[in-house]
Amino acid sequence: MAECVGLIMETFDTCDLQPGVNQRHRLQSMAETTRRRRTNYSSFPRVCAGFFAAQSLGFFLAAGATGVSGDITRALGAQLAVSIVAAILLFVTLLFMFIMWRWKEVQVIPNSVFGAATRKGSIAWGPGADDPEWKAVVIGNASQKMRRINLLEMGSQTRWTEIRKLNKLLRN
Repeated sequence: MAECVGLIMETFDTCDLQPGVNQRHRLQSMAETTRRRRTNYSSFPRVCAGFFAAQSLGFFLAAGATGVSGDITRALGAQLAVSIVAAILLFVTLLFMFIMWRWKEVQVIPNSVFGAATRKGSIAWGPGADDPEWKAVVIGNASQKMRRINLLEMGSQTRWTEIRKLNKLLRN
């Protein structure tokens, strides 16, 4: 269960992004003290919903498995019941590996960050490129602009989708 919690936290929590990322502030309308102490907003509702989904699914599957395993053991015998349970666990493990396999490569950092092809203000940047407050979001010490993502990270509420929206790589 701890691994599920860790994976959900890694995928959906955006509290380590720059302050003001989850909701856009207009600097002109904020008081000076507020401007200085801008805080990071978390996405704990997303994370809590993920915890709820993972734990609910786990409890429902455990309750169903407990009820069914007794019937299977009585009907087919212990040895065959153990092999059926092993096959089910193998299937669930393979399904988990399929979901966690990083099979799609997406761009998370704009080309201009590494000084390459696209310059700010060019046609490739589009009409919103002249925003003086905009700055590309780069988390950590990025070595490349592309990142491989898994099926869980492809959702619309994940941190990588938020970063791609902030970097103007996705349409809102």
